[in-house]
Amino acid sequence: MTHKNRAFSIPGRKKQTLYAFSFLLFFLLFFTGCMAQGKDSFSDQETPSSQTEIIGAWRDESGLLEFIFEKDGSLQIKPLAGPSFSGTYIIQEDQLFLSYSLPFFQSKETFSYGFSGDGTVLKIGNARYQRL
Repeated sequence: MTHKNRAFSIPGRKKQTLYAFSFLLFFLLFFTGCMAQGKDSFSDQETPSSQTEIIGAWRDESGLLEFIFEKDGSLQIKPLAGPSFSGTYIIQEDQLFLSYSLPFFQSKETFSYGFSGDGTVLKIGNARYQRL
């Protein structure tokens, strides 16, 4: 007799809703952290420079999110869980402007940004990213 354990299966529509809710919650928490106000010792070393310094792949300290900045101003955002999505970025002085599309809405965000003295750490708001 074959028995399927249905305790862990979620119907398709509810699964999509749960996935979308989890995805949105993750990004709301992430960007809230990036926009939080406050100064720390890192701010003494912030040195925004040319747009070429940001080009490449960066992973956040927790390993949950990766940004890939391209020369043409395009951007790939890759969460640890879930699909990646694309957007664009513009740098003006010490401001980083991100524009991207999530499954249910488009977002435009502005953050302060900077690099550590040796350029291996990128700070966007209060979040830190290591160069890959």
